[in-house]
Amino acid sequence: MKRLIAILLAVMLLAAFAVGCASDDSNSGDATSPGSSTPAFSGKDINNERIRIAYIPNSTAGSVHEVSHMAADDINARYPNVEIVFMDSKFDSTTQIQQVSECIAQKYDAILMEVTDAVALNPVIQEAEEAGIVVITTNQTCTTVHSIWIETSAYYAGWEVGKLLVDDLNGQGKVILLDCPAPLVPVVLHGKGFQDYIADYPGIELIDYANIDAFSQENSFQAMRDFLTKHDEIDAVYAMGDDMAIGAIQAIEGAGRQNEGIYVYGSEGVVQAIEAIREGRMRATVWGDRYTMLYMSLNMALLYISQGVNGYSLGLTETPQISMPFHPITQSNVEKMVPYIRYSALWG
Repeated sequence: MKRLIAILLAVMLLAAFAVGCASDDSNSGDATSPGSSTPAFSGKDINNERIRIAYIPNSTAGSVHEVSHMAADDINARYPNVEIVFMDSKFDSTTQIQQVSECIAQKYDAILMEVTDAVALNPVIQEAEEAGIVVITTNQTCTTVHSIWIETSAYYAGWEVGKLLVDDLNGQGKVILLDCPAPLVPVVLHGKGFQDYIADYPGIELIDYANIDAFSQENSFQAMRDFLTKHDEIDAVYAMGDDMAIGAIQAIEGAGRQNEGIYVYGSEGVVQAIEAIREGRMRATVWGDRYTMLYMSLNMALLYISQGVNGYSLGLTETPQISMPFHPITQSNVEKMVPYIRYSALWG
């Protein structure tokens, strides 16, 4: 249903955009939608007026967000009047709340964000939408209604890893899942997709599970080190992010168990993971095109801004959702996939 809403919304916005471009009339001042108490905000000339967009990921560290900067730079090449401000929340929901509040006070036109807590951010995101700001969540979302959620499909990423793992283990094995931070479990669905797939294979036993704070390599290393002490037999590990997968590999190697054939799987397709797959230290990852996700999100924000609408002014009752596919990367196809992965530009 959310995907249908997203398609209808995109068609509606594009139609409005075309009409707006054909007209010489411009919006002036805030008004009220006919027959409604919901405000209709003024559209902007996205080619000439100053526009400010905040991007608030859960962290600006790592190669993941170097790719995000590539997308922002490409938007700026087309729209030099658009200021895209990166804000680092360092995986802290309180910081994100403060950052969104600052954007409201400074009258930003749009906020793109990866939410660090699916519930805690709801009030301030609703406040931003009511203030006329377009709020778009990327990957990690919240549970309050906002303009749109654009993601690389987390559920099907986990499902795809489940398929790879079951095939690699011939339907028999003891498995560990390193999942997202606990506050994001309702909306970051890699773990659910993975567990739903392996549930049909009784020979696959999920022997342990951990939520990894901040999706971090260090926290994953520590969790995996504990599991290696606890379990004498481990056949595979699924870490729902590549940084976490690298942490698990480091723990396995640090414990001297790298020759036991423990398969490690990740998600994202970052440089370290690709190199680990090439070296045979990591079994597979699934790549989601973060560049295209953010580039699409920025263009969608500009489309909303040009029409002077957002989820609140449109009266949405559900957040529209666009899900982009993941693609498996294994030793058998890694060299074919590298040219398509924008992280490859970071190798130099």
